Order: sequence, then structure tokens, then C-alpha cells
Amino acid sequence: MGGKWYRGEGVGVGPGRPGGALHDLGDGLYLSDSEDVALLYGRTRAASAKGYRVLEVSINRSDLGNVLDLTADSRWLKFMTRPMVPGTKNVESRLDYLQIKHELYQQFFEEFIRENNIKIYSYDAVIGPEYVRGGKQLCILYRNGMQTTLSKRIGSLLRPRLAEGEFEFRPAVDWTPRINAAARGVSLRSGFKTAMSQAGEVALTLGIGIGLALLEYWMMKGMIEDKLKEGLKNVGPQIATRIQNTAAEIAKLQLKLDKGEKVFANAVVQIIWEEYSAPRGGGTYTEPEVVLADLYLTTRPVERDRTFNAMIHQVPKGARADPLGYPMASRKIDELTRPFEVSIYSDDELEEFQELKTAYLEATRMAKMDPYSEHLAEAVRTIREQITYTFGPDVWVFQL
Repeated sequence: MGGKWYRGEGVGVGPGRPGGALHDLGDGLYLSDSEDVALLYGRTRAASAKGYRVLEVSINRSDLGNVLDLTADSRWLKFMTRPMVPGTKNVESRLDYLQIKHELYQQFFEEFIRENNIKIYSYDAVIGPEYVRGGKQLCILYRNGMQTTLSKRIGSLLRPRLAEGEFEFRPAVDWTPRINAAARGVSLRSGFKTAMSQAGEVALTLGIGIGLALLEYWMMKGMIEDKLKEGLKNVGPQIATRIQNTAAEIAKLQLKLDKGEKVFANAVVQIIWEEYSAPRGGGTYTEPEVVLADLYLTTRPVERDRTFNAMIHQVPKGARADPLGYPMASRKIDELTRPFEVSIYSDDELEEFQELKTAYLEATRMAKMDPYSEHLAEAVRTIREQITYTFGPDVWVFQL
């Protein structure tokens, strides 16, 4: 009769006060031999709590002292199945009535004790059928409304088995296959293609749009419009390449964010107004040089325009030498920062990670509290395996 027993309870809802309520088999600490039944009781008791949990304990027969086992007692079976009113047409048994009103269990149990002159105070525990949900129930009896040494010891041995949303895993065949983050294509969710320009509505590759007022200003000043557009178009593929090269960082950042938070790649494009000398003494002229100055990741979009002067090396047009070998001069720079929402993992994958992360951290915490529990050690291994399978071996929760 040894083996594992389970107890379902609401989180933050302790056991009933000794003597505070009447139960099927008397006042005591109740356990079930069925984890599923304990889970049902846990969910019922969690109706006004913050969730539920199932506790387990391994009990040997010798641990329980003197036990009244109704499931192996022929007197109990006879008592429950015989007609309640012999010699009449009323053939309903106590078991028939119990199926209709389970609250009668405690009344019938006390009748059984009196009829068979059972001195219940000489027993440490009672085992009886669980007629409503199935299996057996074990009651570690209290004495005079007080916990006993046995009930306290069994209670102290209870260990977490199952909590709401924890340790319930999908089979490995249903796990999301892992694709290395750096090998995935980065998804740009917004702002990737935008039509922009006053003249001809030219679609710039990444929508790095220069403000209409600025464009009109440059055109009035005689700036080279086509040169500016060409530079902006050429910088588009550079931005796409830089974003793709940050795929691993995007993935790690996504996994650290709370639900609903997003990752943005902020591209910093500079338009440097270079001065060149015209041939044959034609004076100087200005041309825009468009460069990708920076690309960085944030959790908030950054959109900013600014103009400033900076000292830069003056490289003659067409020269390919190291720019550091040329003198420096002050030049005007127009800088535009534009955000792009980027992602590696889908919303479903991120939701799965949040669930696995919570389960892994809780299982790890419990395993540290009970280092001899094979179940908890197995739970930690299982969750870690699933996280690694989907999100890789260097996920931040493994470093905690």
C-alpha cells in the first residue's frame, strides 16, 4: 500500500484548520492516490486564490502506523451496498444515496464505525474510496482538533509536483524546430518601403525620406537633386545588410523584452555637403555625399533630424587613398535617423518562450530547494532541452 500520494490545493490557501470542518473520513490531512484527482481538487480550491498546485509525497506502509483501510474491508463493502431499510420495498443502498449526495459520506462513515464498534482513536490513518472523482483517499487523522506528529511529518515531506502552467510539456515532436537566429531573415515590420520626393514621387529603397521642406530648400539653392536621390538609394542596401548582420543581437534582445515590447533598428544617415574645385579655375561647387553613419538597436523608435558642422578629411573627388592622409575642413552635415521595427521570432514563438522561461526558472528554483527530487531534476532538463531546441543554447535565462 506504499507509493506516491498527492494533494491539490490553492496557492496561498493552507490546509483546513484542525477541527474546523467535517470531511469524508474525519478530521485530518487528506491525500489522493491519483494525481489527476488532486489536480481537480487544486483547481477547485484555487477558485478564490492565485492559482493551484499539486504536492506529492512517497509513503511506505510502515510510515502510516495503524491504518483502517476501507477499500480492503469487506464489512465496508457490505455496509455500503445493502438496502438502507431492510424488509421494505426501498432497496436503495447507502452507495446509491452517496452517488446523489456526496456530503453523506461522513455520516455513513460514522454509522459504520458505531455499527462495527471500531475505536477510531486507535488508528493513525484511514483509507477510503473516492466515490466522486475516483481512486482512493487517505486521511492522516488529527487528534482532538489538533495535528499529530504523523500529520506534521507527512505534511513536511510534501513537495511541489505540478503548478498551474508548469511542468506540462508538449511532446518533442511538437516543439518548434530551432533555426539559428543568425541564419534567419530579419523581418522588417514597418517603414521599409515608402514613396518620397517632391519631384516624380521617387520610391527610395528604405524610405529614408528627406523632409519636403529640406528638399525644396536644396533645389532652390541649386543642389544636385539626382545626386542626392542616388546617394539615398545606394545607402538602402547597406542598411539592409547591416540589419541582417545584427540578427543574433535582435534575437537576444527580443527574448529579454516583456510581452508587447518591440525591437527597432535605427539607421543614422548623414548627408555631407562636400566642396570641390571646378576644373580650369571654375571656382568651387557643392555635392551631397550620402553615408550610413550608424545603425543601432533600441526598444523604442528613434526619429530625428539635425544639422551640424564637423571637421572631416577632404578627399579629392575620385581619389581612393586613405582619407587620413588629407587635410581636414569644416563641412555642413544633415543627419537623419529613421527607425525600422525588426524581429527574428514571431509573436507565437515569443509567447512560447515566455511560458518556457517561467517554467524553467520555477523548476530550477524548486530543484535547488529539493536537490534529491528526480522529478524536479527531470523537469529542469526537459524545459532546458526544449528552450535549446527552439532558441539555442546561449539564452540568457541559462546564465542566471
